[in-house]
Amino acid sequence: GLFFSATLTPRNPEVPEAEKTLQVQLRERPTKDFQATMGFSLEDGPRATAQWSQGNLWGRALTFTAAAKANFPFLRYRVPVCPDNPTDSSQCTERFAPPDDPLERVIDVGISAPSLYPVTDKLRGGVDLIHQRAVRPSYQLTKYAGQASVDTARRRPFSAGLVYELGYQVFSKGDQTTEDAIAGIDRGTRRLPEGEMIFGSLRPTVS
Repeated sequence: GLFFSATLTPRNPEVPEAEKTLQVQLRERPTKDFQATMGFSLEDGPRATAQWSQGNLWGRALTFTAAAKANFPFLRYRVPVCPDNPTDSSQCTERFAPPDDPLERVIDVGISAPSLYPVTDKLRGGVDLIHQRAVRPSYQLTKYAGQASVDTARRRPFSAGLVYELGYQVFSKGDQTTEDAIAGIDRGTRRLPEGEMIFGSLRPTVS
């Protein structure tokens, strides 16, 4: 909600009156929030995340959010270099060969509303602009998309909704490792057609 607390007190409570005037005291929640993290992993390399949110935008209970995360998986960019017809792995060396755009990232900027009043107060909605860059051993993906979502305002016992996404992407397949194939890693992503494409999708959500 927008408020930490709401207190109702009658004016002049000691005086008997047929009608009482009530005083309302509201304590508003902080409307601005910023969070940032940094870290490192062997899989993703150095990584960082940041998120900024602004609540009660224009005094209409709208929430603006800008979130970004990025990592530089430099260990994936090691390429073996071997002589012709090598007889032993010790004859091979490694070189650093990053792609043209080596920084993995996701950027999401959006506005959400707790209800779709005056149309209805039983649904809430949001609009997001999303950019994604993924660099995996088995594929590379660059995506720009817009997303609109609607779901039920009440979350108990669960919330259900619809998400429509429209965007543009560039997808290319790489060499999938045997370990990834056995584990089923990126299996769904690798079914995407290679090259440039404009796409649209409508999917249900349950949470």
